[in-house]
Amino acid sequence: MASRSSSSSSDLSPERFALFLRVAMVVSGAAALLYETAWLRQLSLVMGHTVHALSAVLTAFLGGLALGAYISGRVMKGRLVNLKTYGWLEIGIGAAALLVAPGIAAISPLFGSAYRGLADNFLVYNLAQFAACSLVVMIPAVLMGATLPLVTALLSRHVRNLQSLSGQLYSANSLGGVLGVALGGFIFLPTLGVMGSTFLAVALNVGLGVAALVLARRLPEGEDETQEKKKGKSGRSSGSGGWPAPSGRWLAWIYGFSGFAALVLEVGWARIVSLSIGSTTYGFTIILSTYILGLALGSHFAPKIKLLSSDPVRGASLASAVVALWSLVSLSYLGTLPVRIVKAAGSGDISFGDLLLTETFLVGSTILLPTFAMGAMFPLMTGMLGRSGVDSSRSIGTCYAANTLGNILGSFVAGFFLVPMIGMRTTIVLAAVLSLLVALALAVPAILANTRRVRQAAAIAVGAMVLAGILAPGWDKEVVTSGPYLYASSIMRTARDSGQAGDDAIVEAMRDRFELIDYVEGATTVVTVKKAKRGGALHLQVGGKSDAFSFASTQNLIGHAPLLLHGDPKEVLILGLGSGSTLGSVLTHPVDKVDAVEISAGVKEMAAKHFAPYNNGALDDPRAEVRVGDGRNHLRHSGRTYDVIISQPSNPWISGAAGLFTLEYFQEVAEHLNPGGVTCSWFKLLADDGSATRSLLATVQQVFPECYLMETRAFGEYVVIAFKDREGLSPAAVRRVLSTPEAVTDLRRIRMETEAIFLSSLFLGPDEIRSLGEGAVINTDDNAFIEFMGPKLIRNSDKVRLHADLSQQRLDVLSRIDWADFDPSQKRILERQLTNHHEARGLALQARQLEAAGQEGSDEWKDLVRRGARLLPSEPYLASAIGRANQ
Repeated sequence: MASRSSSSSSDLSPERFALFLRVAMVVSGAAALLYETAWLRQLSLVMGHTVHALSAVLTAFLGGLALGAYISGRVMKGRLVNLKTYGWLEIGIGAAALLVAPGIAAISPLFGSAYRGLADNFLVYNLAQFAACSLVVMIPAVLMGATLPLVTALLSRHVRNLQSLSGQLYSANSLGGVLGVALGGFIFLPTLGVMGSTFLAVALNVGLGVAALVLARRLPEGEDETQEKKKGKSGRSSGSGGWPAPSGRWLAWIYGFSGFAALVLEVGWARIVSLSIGSTTYGFTIILSTYILGLALGSHFAPKIKLLSSDPVRGASLASAVVALWSLVSLSYLGTLPVRIVKAAGSGDISFGDLLLTETFLVGSTILLPTFAMGAMFPLMTGMLGRSGVDSSRSIGTCYAANTLGNILGSFVAGFFLVPMIGMRTTIVLAAVLSLLVALALAVPAILANTRRVRQAAAIAVGAMVLAGILAPGWDKEVVTSGPYLYASSIMRTARDSGQAGDDAIVEAMRDRFELIDYVEGATTVVTVKKAKRGGALHLQVGGKSDAFSFASTQNLIGHAPLLLHGDPKEVLILGLGSGSTLGSVLTHPVDKVDAVEISAGVKEMAAKHFAPYNNGALDDPRAEVRVGDGRNHLRHSGRTYDVIISQPSNPWISGAAGLFTLEYFQEVAEHLNPGGVTCSWFKLLADDGSATRSLLATVQQVFPECYLMETRAFGEYVVIAFKDREGLSPAAVRRVLSTPEAVTDLRRIRMETEAIFLSSLFLGPDEIRSLGEGAVINTDDNAFIEFMGPKLIRNSDKVRLHADLSQQRLDVLSRIDWADFDPSQKRILERQLTNHHEARGLALQARQLEAAGQEGSDEWKDLVRRGARLLPSEPYLASAIGRANQ
């Protein structure tokens, strides 16, 4: 067969070949970040949402990328460097990614064994988690990492400048990462779910692979061999002029150290920014996509900026110095970010989409410049390695691996040690110092060569850093923990009512409500204890959000309600500790054993230190065991069963806590409840059209047909209570439990010391919930319906209307009661009490609706309040309104 001596019209032109590879880098980068997000979610369900578990997942994933890049840079030579190899790599990524989900299911028993045997040994347990993660994510991650050096080798035949080549590819891959994070977090995950997003990523990889194999047939014959001969030293720069560079080995070490500093900085940034925009999936998406966008822009434009590209040693040193200096300069901005968020979100008339854009702009204003400089480092460092005699694919593989390994170590050290030990602000300062050391390390050969200008520049950089560090203001802890993502409207309202104007008024409004008592930055979040300036109550805040209190509230009710309805519980599990008040309320009952699992060591510390007088010294009770860990992980892997399981986290839209409101969670609860067991979950009304509340109730009832929704004394807060293997309500069981004096004393604090008041608080029953939930979306681990919907709704406050909508199907509790063991006279008394209480709650709702319509003080409103108060004076709204009605 005669060989072709020239290209045919169907051959793939060099320009189209190069364009395909650049587009492929974008698409594969998007797929990689979709995988990372999906695998983090899937693995956290079997490992827990602890910082240790997430670190193990990221370490396994990033370690695989680094290993793949390192190996590929050394073995992808000669005949292996062709489009077919790339095509099969992409197909291999897709095939391996399909095996991750079944792989996670297969290794779940390993996590159970590790949890039961090693959870108290942090280092060994973390290593076991990492090993298990590596089993399922390492192969696709290694294949992903191998693609960048290979594509570099393929494109180096068309692009002679290694700096430009590496910048183009790293930029394209990072741009794909931005698309993967942004589209995944804002569109694909909410609409397609975790598995749907995974299948989309698989389709992208396989589609790329097939396209590469098809296009490989259109390359001119002998292309690979010809280009190998042509390549020669094309990847190297002349090396003439400019600053002398460190040796190739030292360059790799320096770039690895730069990666370490970059992730220390990112962890510090992420912690402080999340306090302002919230620990939601959308907040995470904004931070990560903005960070990667900066890397993409920097790697793309650095080779085009003469100041950087003409002398890569000087350029890389300058870029690292910019990271260092800007990190210190931005401290002031970061400390006032909550004020900016309040100004954006506090007006109440901004749409959720516009709010996300505003938050993205505010975050980008802080981190785009330094991340641009970080991204610029990649092409400059690969250019230096190329100048030292290393070929293009090996240069990129070495740089990518070194930087990624530095990233892994930086993330681990910052999250586990630096932030808890020295705090977010000092962590950012330390990262800035480390970045300056990188800049100086790159300049050492030039300094030793007696280059006067370099020595002067180094001195100026050090002086500027010292000056910036001295001038950088400290952070006002009350401001940074004010929770603007949640309380923006009330803060802005207080600022306007003060008569002042501008940022100072907002700051004063943030300080107006509380006095800071204690503050701790842990490995997972910031925990504070604040004293209300009006009333003096203590608030335990997590991430700026009040989660527990020194006064009696729903936290106490959920410690009593399921035990009252069970009748004779012996073993109880509480997910979440808060102030310890729920645990304290449970311990007023004659239980044998209570396990409490709290994800934050800081919360446990604060509960013991500040709330012992309010939780009955619960943490010192020998019947209680408080463990730091992930509650759902404990439920799945501990091997224990319970009579009662209580879930304390009340916000189903917060990342991590959202996993305690899904179908799979309730199925796990059912599996770990003893026969006749009871479970309850506390949640706050989401101010939407009712779809989120309907979804939650329908999800619970799909697992527990016999379930009830209970009103609390805090308007808009509810407790959903579900029974296993039981039907009907037993006042006799409630009365039996109420014979315990300690429990009655504690219940008296929340005015629920009688069975009539308690039972009349049951708002919806099984039939009403079934009717309400018809057609509702079932909230699952895969679709995370409520988690994605919730952040869109938290600024809305039309709770009266939504409560009224629910009240249209209010439960007639008399129809659900089992009257066994009640004599006729007791039955008549309780029936009359329940009827009166039911009517009183209806009157209270009508009065609320009139007040919301601006008719408070009208004759009709006063009549409703007075009539209701005569029937049930302890009803919260009526108790607060009766004084005004009688004026």
